[in-house]
Formats: sequence, structure tokens, C-alpha cells
Amino acid sequence: MHGLIRDSDLREHMLTDGYVHFPFLSSVDIEWCKELFSLYSDSIPKSGFHVLTEVPDFNVKLDLHQELQAFLRGRLEQHLQDFTEHLYSMQIKFPGDGSMLVPHQDWSITNEKTHRSYTLWIPLSDTFPENGGFHLIPGSHELFGNIRGANVAPPYKECGHLLIEHMKPVKVAAGHAMLFDQGLLHYTPNNTTTEPRISVICTITSADAELFRYFYNKEEETLEAYEFNELFWIKYNDFAVERFQKPNTALKFGSKELLPKVLSEYEVRTRLEEFVQKRD
Repeated sequence: MHGLIRDSDLREHMLTDGYVHFPFLSSVDIEWCKELFSLYSDSIPKSGFHVLTEVPDFNVKLDLHQELQAFLRGRLEQHLQDFTEHLYSMQIKFPGDGSMLVPHQDWSITNEKTHRSYTLWIPLSDTFPENGGFHLIPGSHELFGNIRGANVAPPYKECGHLLIEHMKPVKVAAGHAMLFDQGLLHYTPNNTTTEPRISVICTITSADAELFRYFYNKEEETLEAYEFNELFWIKYNDFAVERFQKPNTALKFGSKELLPKVLSEYEVRTRLEEFVQKRD
């Protein structure tokens, strides 16, 4: 499942810890990405945390994806093999309150018993806790085994404070690429510096992975898997709202058994403590 990473040591680290990072962009590349961000970011608010998928204009978001893909695909091929990118975009975390990303996992977009999906995150400046750098629980992509979607409640719902207790900061240098399993538990705190933090992001799977978008059907109390539309992240006028709506692509299957069970605070705490002790 992790054979898309060429380096055997990084492949092993991904398997055990759920993430890797490695040098990727030159200083010239970083400046090119910053220039690109400035061309596409006029319409976003100037506080908090934002992804350029929020821009209403579909063509703007598609152009950004295509520009980044043309620039980065060849560089990625030096580190990855037999892979497909599903969306390139950019993020910004402004200084001040309101830029925190709460503890979470990224969405499931494939059958994780046979394949995994990954997020590629490339900060354009050095990252550390003070500017809202990455915090994670190593190996936590194996902790809950839950399927994830925009409206699918996770097992640890309302227990984010417990997750933060076990999170470790990971400093990632400017231009380094961090690739992490989308099941990995992570969060980023507020940016308490005076400078915005910009990054490039991309979703990646093995080239042969079958893709799904998971949705909780409340009326049927069923977890449904829909055909994955490659452009669904950017086709919306208001992604923050419309991502919770029922997909309009073909239904592949539905299952009550696959719906994650929401655990009590005691159950989450116990599960976390046992997991951390086992890894130590």
C-alpha cells in the first residue's frame, strides 16, 4: 500500500508512523510558488485559515491546480512512483486567533483495506509551533480504523482535547515536502507570529486505487460510498457549506456496519493511552 514511495527507509517510516518529510523545493521554486499564490489569493479574507478551494470561480481554481501540477509533477516523480494527484491547491494561515485547525483526520477517498490516500503538504516557510506548525500522533492512522467524510462523525467526536494531549510537534523546513496518511490524527494551532504561513497541498493515491466519496445518510443511518468526482473539491461556489450535501454522483454501495461508532470520553482516553504505551 505504501509502494508509491521510492525510498525504502521513507517507505518504512510511512508504514509505522504515518508520515514522512524530505527536501523537495529549491529557494527559487519557493519564490515561484509564493508569486503564484499572490496571483490567485485576492478574494480570500485576510485573517484566519483559508484554502484557495474557497475561491468561488471554478476556472481560477482549475488554473491553479493545473499550474501547480505542471510545475511539481516531475519533481514528485523523483520521490514517488505509480501515483495520481487529485487536486493541487494552496493554504494560508494568517497571524492571530481563528487560524487553528482542530484535531482531525483528512477524508477517506478509497478502500483503505487495500489502498491508502495521502496529503502532500509543502510549507513555503519554516514551520514550528509558534506559526501554527504541524502536530500529530505518530502511527495514529492505525488507531481507530474509521472511514471519514465531511458529515461522518469520528469516533473521537467532542474529544479533541484528549487528542491534543498526545500530539507531538513536527518542524518542517521551508520547501520540504511532508507526505502523510489521510487517516493520521493531526492539528495546527493558531499562528502567533507576525507573518502569514503559506503552503502547497495535494491529495495523492496509488494510480490503481478505486476512489470513493463517503457520506452519512441520516435517514437510513447508513454510510454510503459514491463515485468520486475528480473535481469535487473545486466545483462548488461555497465549499464550506456544499461539501456537506449529498453527492450527485453514482452510489457505489451503502453499509450500516461501516459507520464509525462514536466513543465516550473514557473510551477515547483509554484507547489513546493503550495505543501510546504500546508504541513506547
